[in-house]
Amino acid sequence: MEAEALLHEREADSDLVRLRVTINGHRHEGKGSKKLTILENIEKMRLPIRSSCRRGRCGSCRVRVLSGELRDNGVRLNEYVLSCSSYLQGDGDILLPY
Repeated sequence: MEAEALLHEREADSDLVRLRVTINGHRHEGKGSKKLTILENIEKMRLPIRSSCRRGRCGSCRVRVLSGELRDNGVRLNEYVLSCSSYLQGDGDILLPY
């Protein structure tokens, strides 16, 4: 039973990412999850981020990924990605354009 708990804890740790978010020149740092979208991770950090459709269509949640690798299903608009449909593979540095 104890070994199973340790295995579950290690799996949970492997899902964690370090997230740095810059809004209006102010940098915020926190932990996120690979299982959540960038939008969900930023909301979990209780930071203000615009969103509307949450389906990758309207573009209101676009952010710029300064560093970090995305899963291949991220919707890109020039140098921006839609945070509602993009997932980080590891640590990331995100810039909100407002």
